[in-house]
Amino acid sequence: VIRDMQLPQELKEAPEFEDFNNARDELMRQASQDFLTGLKNRQYLRLAEPRWVSRGSQPFAVFFIDLDNFKNINDSHGHSYGDILLKQVAERLLSIFSSDDLVCRQGGDEFIVISRRCDDDSITSLASAVLQSLASPYYVEKYNFVMGASIGVARFPRDGDSFETLFSAADTAMYQAKNVKNSFYVFSSELREELLETTDIQQALPQALEDGEFSLVYQPQVLDGQVPVGVEALIRWKNGDLGQVPPDRFIRVSEGNGMIIDIGHFVIDRALMDLADINEHHYCKSLHLSINVSIRQLQETGFTERLALSLETHGFPASQLTLEITEGIFIDDLQYLIPVLCDIRELGVRLSMDDFGTGYSSLSLLKQLPIDELKIDKSFVDNIATRNEDRLMVLNIIDIAQNLGIKVVAEGIEQAEQSSMLLELGCQLQQGYFYCGPVDLEQLIEYCE
Repeated sequence: VIRDMQLPQELKEAPEFEDFNNARDELMRQASQDFLTGLKNRQYLRLAEPRWVSRGSQPFAVFFIDLDNFKNINDSHGHSYGDILLKQVAERLLSIFSSDDLVCRQGGDEFIVISRRCDDDSITSLASAVLQSLASPYYVEKYNFVMGASIGVARFPRDGDSFETLFSAADTAMYQAKNVKNSFYVFSSELREELLETTDIQQALPQALEDGEFSLVYQPQVLDGQVPVGVEALIRWKNGDLGQVPPDRFIRVSEGNGMIIDIGHFVIDRALMDLADINEHHYCKSLHLSINVSIRQLQETGFTERLALSLETHGFPASQLTLEITEGIFIDDLQYLIPVLCDIRELGVRLSMDDFGTGYSSLSLLKQLPIDELKIDKSFVDNIATRNEDRLMVLNIIDIAQNLGIKVVAEGIEQAEQSSMLLELGCQLQQGYFYCGPVDLEQLIEYCE
């Protein structure tokens, strides 16, 4: 404002006036620069937006970069180590991108890069270079750290006409990459449609439980290819506007907004009630029940006490209940989970590691966990009759389980040849459409009897 005022020329040329301008410019520079890494910050992005996003602006790409495993390092070794790592990350990013690109620290362990190089080949080349560089070891004093990164990419003007919409799109793509880790994902129209669908699910979920839109189906588990000895409870949701919503869609959303807690209690209570009724009034007595639970459910305060109350209320024996927990959550939350799992085991409830073989479990990890059962993932069963590698993997899983005194269940069996081969390899407990798909309670009773 002062620079543009109509002041006498002799005043503008005065040393004091020039000193003021220099001080002001320095303050602006400091305000728009990240104090730790020296990169540009969010304040600078707000100031720079008009230059990048305006009528006739050239296309560009936004890279949203989030570090994998940084939080664990920061928490275990302290913020001073984390700060050094962030500086090293900034240096590596600056070495990859050119001076024409805008490299910023968004905050925490998140970085944003804006680049004019936005064709498919350039995006792939830049993202791959970032992933490779950030995955290289970091050396801080006597320690050697390894981190990865997840990258989401959005493009102007295709994916948005403002920094806000572009950053949101890139952030969404980054979370898709986060499912794999150390990878990148480019925002697409398909992902946009998925986002709209997610919004619809988020709006419909709270009322769905109250309106009784959820139901359960059960898929039998068969022993020695002949006798149904257990079932896995599976949730289904049919909404008036959305129709039949796939479980993998609404469960992921419910975990994000916290509704998985209430939905999880619904599944446990309804399944215990149904199986207790079958055990009491029908020929197929003593069926075991398997129920999937998520990390969010296990993190709920009082989960074990609530589970014990449900077992008592419905008169279902704890020894006939198995909780299935996906393998991946053991890796991320091991120290928190072990005491919770031990409390569950003290109730008499059995524990199963679901999707075994798809994550990073090791023998040492299995020895730490109070696991009663390993569930072989369908991806290994699909090609067991045609791929020697998958057959050897299944055989190894069975050997590991037998050495540790753990039961094995194979899921996803769709062919007689798969079933026979699994029996030959030593897996007696099987589940899949070859025997029976998920059915409602009445159909389950008919099947078992």
